[in-house]
Amino acid sequence: MQNKSSMNKRVLAAGAVVLVLLLIWLAASLAGTSVREEGQPSASSASPAVPEEELNYDRQPVMGDRNAPIRIVEFGDYKCPACKRWTELVLSQLDEEFIADGTAAFYYIHYPFLAPDSELAAVAGEILYHMDESAFWTYHKRINELQGDKSEAWANESFLTRLVERDIPSVDAEQFRADLKELKHLDTVKADMEIARKFKIGGTPTILVNGQEVEDISYEGMREAILSELSRQQAQASK
Repeated sequence: MQNKSSMNKRVLAAGAVVLVLLLIWLAASLAGTSVREEGQPSASSASPAVPEEELNYDRQPVMGDRNAPIRIVEFGDYKCPACKRWTELVLSQLDEEFIADGTAAFYYIHYPFLAPDSELAAVAGEILYHMDESAFWTYHKRINELQGDKSEAWANESFLTRLVERDIPSVDAEQFRADLKELKHLDTVKADMEIARKFKIGGTPTILVNGQEVEDISYEGMREAILSELSRQQAQASK
């Protein structure tokens, strides 16, 4: 009888551990923003700040007003599930509250380290950006929505070409296909990656506000970082 009681206790204890782990996993999944895709071993710890002059704002795709006082930067990889969640759950809210009214601008910097087709997806984005900046943002939204399994090479030439033909009719699909075969603007993607490596960006998505890394990249954390930076600017202006 005692052995049966002890066994029951062990079963209950094991069940409690499983339940706790399940709740932790669920909380991380729902937040969608606290878990980052880890970078390469040589870039395992992200620098807390990046000099803004090093970010090449004028060469990066931007959502919003380039003259906005708040500059939000994402280092992202189109095969990164956490980037997809951040784009859908956080960026959309930031757009409504801060970007649409000119308070903030959002810049995207490629850090395609997860797989070879991560780089091809980044190249496709750069090609579209140089063809039509609005086409880039359509692509950015759609490729996140259509993201496949990280372990599969889904972001291939066929997939990317079909996406453009179906969802971005404003650009010349034949020209896009030719540029993609040529890997046009790969040098720009490489330059973005060099920024990430130089400043030891450790994973994706890594988010900066005016060059300062934001640790809590949930909507609440981002909102706090933006309002804090606005307050700092106002205090500086009043001196």
